[in-house]
Amino acid sequence: MAGDPAKAAHFAVAAAEEAETALAFDRAVTLYRTALELGTSHALGVKLAHALVHAGRSAEAGAMFERAAKTAPA
Repeated sequence: MAGDPAKAAHFAVAAAEEAETALAFDRAVTLYRTALELGTSHALGVKLAHALVHAGRSAEAGAMFERAAKTAPA
């Protein structure tokens, strides 16, 4: 996977979604951040922001929602 960032990001997002299902929100945050390091998208920013909210990290969530809003499609 080291040579395929898109594939690595896909698996990181899948793992983050599973972590959220298991209520492991801090783990989901880490995995969404990993995915974002591999490629930025509006949808990933929003997912990260939601995970931050659920993890009780509202200040970070607010900043991430603002960042995601800047990348929102018109």
